[in-house]
Amino acid sequence: MPALANTSPLKPSAETLRDFDAFARVLSHALILVASDDTICAANPAAGKLLGVAPGTIVGRRLQQLTSTESLDFDALLRTWRRTSSPTSAFLSFVDERGDLLRCRVEGGRLTLGAAETGNVLLRLMPVDKSTSRFVLLNRQITELKSEVSRRRRAEERLEGQNKLLASIAGGQDLPTVLDAIVRFVETRSKRALCSILLLDEDQKLRLGAAQSLPAAYNRAIDCLPIGPNVGSCGSAAFHRRPVIVRDIATDPRWADFRELALSHNLRACWSTPLIGRESRVLGTVAMYYEAPGEPSSDDLDLTAVARDLAIIAIERHHSDKTLRQRAEQLLEADQRKDRFLAMLSHELRNPLAPIMSSVEVLAERLREDSKSLEMVARLQRQTGQLCRLVDDLLDVSRIAHDIIEMRVEVIDLHGVVSDAVDSVRESIEERRQHLSVSERSVPVWVSGDPVRLRQVVSNLLTNATKYTPSGGQITVHLDASDDQAVIRVSDTGQGISADQLTRVFDPFVQASPMSELRGGLGLGLTLVRKLVERHAGSVEVHSGGVGKGCEFTVRLPLSEPVAVADDDSSPRDSECPQRKLKILIAEDNQDSAEAMRALLGMWGHFVETAYDGLAAIECAKTLRPDVLLVDVDLPKKNGFEVVQTLSPMEPSGVEQLFIAVTGFGRREDVERTLAAGFHHHLVKPVNSAELRRILSEYSSQRTTYGSLDDAASGTS
Repeated sequence: MPALANTSPLKPSAETLRDFDAFARVLSHALILVASDDTICAANPAAGKLLGVAPGTIVGRRLQQLTSTESLDFDALLRTWRRTSSPTSAFLSFVDERGDLLRCRVEGGRLTLGAAETGNVLLRLMPVDKSTSRFVLLNRQITELKSEVSRRRRAEERLEGQNKLLASIAGGQDLPTVLDAIVRFVETRSKRALCSILLLDEDQKLRLGAAQSLPAAYNRAIDCLPIGPNVGSCGSAAFHRRPVIVRDIATDPRWADFRELALSHNLRACWSTPLIGRESRVLGTVAMYYEAPGEPSSDDLDLTAVARDLAIIAIERHHSDKTLRQRAEQLLEADQRKDRFLAMLSHELRNPLAPIMSSVEVLAERLREDSKSLEMVARLQRQTGQLCRLVDDLLDVSRIAHDIIEMRVEVIDLHGVVSDAVDSVRESIEERRQHLSVSERSVPVWVSGDPVRLRQVVSNLLTNATKYTPSGGQITVHLDASDDQAVIRVSDTGQGISADQLTRVFDPFVQASPMSELRGGLGLGLTLVRKLVERHAGSVEVHSGGVGKGCEFTVRLPLSEPVAVADDDSSPRDSECPQRKLKILIAEDNQDSAEAMRALLGMWGHFVETAYDGLAAIECAKTLRPDVLLVDVDLPKKNGFEVVQTLSPMEPSGVEQLFIAVTGFGRREDVERTLAAGFHHHLVKPVNSAELRRILSEYSSQRTTYGSLDDAASGTS
C-alpha cells in the first residue's frame, strides 16, 4: 500500500496507519478508514479493486466525492457511525472507473486504533448482492489481527534484546554490567514493574547484584539478606527453591520483618523466582516489585522467565571464568615456583661442580706425563661435563617453554656444526665400542642459526643414539641438502622405538622404554632437539621399524644464502699471543671453589688473591688494586652487586678494572641484572675454562703495561 498522507493533527498517526495496513491488506473485504476530519485516510486493496481504482488515489478525498447520492446528509451519517462501535448500515451508490454506478451496502462504526484517536470510522463496502457477512465478525477479526501484530512486534523486540544480552555475556562483559542490562531489559518492557537481581554468596546470604530503579536506601537495607522460610519474597524463594508471589506486602506474613521498609518506599507487591544453576545450585533470585497490590501480568511472567535464564547464564559464565582465572593464576604461580626451584637447584648443583671442574683441569695440566692419571682425569672431565649438561638441559627446557632462550643467529656452514658435535661424543662411542660413520656433502651447507644451539641438536641426537645402541652397533650421520632445505640424518641400529611411543619421544621426561631409566638421562634431550629446531624454523621427525630395528631422526632446516669465506690471515690468535700477567681477585664464599680457581689461574701465570666474603673482597681490592675481579653474586656480608658498586668509583683514573660475575644462576634476567649492576661479563658455574681464558686474553691484550706486575708473585700461591 502506498505511503499515506497525514497533514492534519486530526488524522491518524503513522503507527495507526501501519496497524490498519497490517490487518486490512490481507482481508478480502473492501475496507475504507475515514479520519475525524471526514477525509479518507486509508483503503485496502479490496476496496480499490471494488471501485476499480488504486487505493492511494482516494486517500485525502471526502466520502461523498466517491458517490452519486446527493440527497444524503453525510455529516449526520458519519456522526452516527462515530457514536458507536456497533455497525449501522446505509446504502450508497459509488461511481466506478467506467462511470457506472455501483450500489453498495455500507456498514460503519467507530474504530479506535490509538489512545488519542477517537474519531476514526471504519467502513465496509458490500455490493448489494454480497452483503451477508456481519460487521461484528469483521470487527472481531480486526481486533484479533491487531493484537497478533502487537504481540509479534513485542516478541521480536524481546528476542532482539535477548540476543544482545547473550552477545555481551559471550563477549566476556563483566557480571555487574550484564546484570544491570538484564534489569533494564525487563523494566523497559514491563512499564510498571521494578526489577532486582540478588546473588547468593558462600555464607548463604543474598547480596545486591542489580536493582538500579529501586530506592538506594531499600537496596542498602536488603543487601546481605539471609535466606529462610519467611524472609520476604526473595529470601523465601531462595530457601524453598521455587517462585514466591506476594500479592500484597501489607498483609503477607512473609514480609512481617520487612513490611515497614517496603511500604515506606511505596513497594506493595513482589514476585520472586530463584536462579537455579547446574547441579541444582541456587545462584540467587530475580524479583519484580509493584507499586500497587496485585499479581504479575502474563507479559511480566514471561519477562521474568527470560531474565531468570539470562541471569543464570551470566552468573555461571562468571563463575566459570573466575575458576579458570584462578586456575590459570595457580598454574602460573606453580610454574614460577618451578622456575625458581630449577634456578636454585642449578645454583646449588653448580657450586660443587665448579671446584671439581677447576681441579680436574689443574690435574690434567700437572699430570701431562702420566698416561694412566690422564686417563682418569679424562674420565672425570667427561662425567663432570655430563653433570653440567644435565643441569643445562633442565634450565633450557624451561627457558624455551617461556620463549626466553638466547639465540645468537649467524650464517654458518653445517659441516662445522656436525664435526664439532661428532667430536663431543666420539669418546663415548669409542668407549661403548660402537661404529660411527659420517657422510657429508663436499660443498658448504649454509643455514641461518645459532651454531652453539645447532651443535646441541646434533650432539643430543648422537647421545641418544649411543645410549640405545648396543656394543658393536652402527651409528650414521648424514648431511645433505635438497628442496631449499638442509637435511641432517642420525640413524642407528639400536633397540628402536615401538609405534605407540613414536608420537611421544619428543615430550619432556619421556623415555623410550623401561630400560631407559637404567641408561641415565632425564628424558629432556629430544625435547630440546625439537624445540631448538622449531626455533630455527625447521622440523624434526623420527622413523623406526619397531623394537629392535633401530631408528632414524631427520632434521630439516631452511637453507640460507652463502657468505664469503675470508682468507686466512697471518695475525696470531689470542692463544698464540704472549699473555700479560694479571692481578686477579677471586671473591667466593665456597673455599673449595675459590682455591680450585686460584690454582687454575695461577697455573696460567696470573697473580691471584682470594676473599671469602664481600667485605673482605672490598678491603683486599683496596690494597691489591686487581686488574680483574671474579665475584660470586651471593657473597655473605656484602653481596656481589654491593662489591661492584663500592669498587667501581674507586678505579684509578684511566685504568678500567674488569668485573666478572661468577654465579650458579644463568637465566636471562640474571644476566641482565649483573650487567646492569656494572659487571662486564656473566659466567655460569662451573666456569668454562676456555671462555674464561678468552675473556682474560682479550682484556690483557687491551690493557696498558704496568711494569711492577711482572715482578709480583707468579700466582702459584
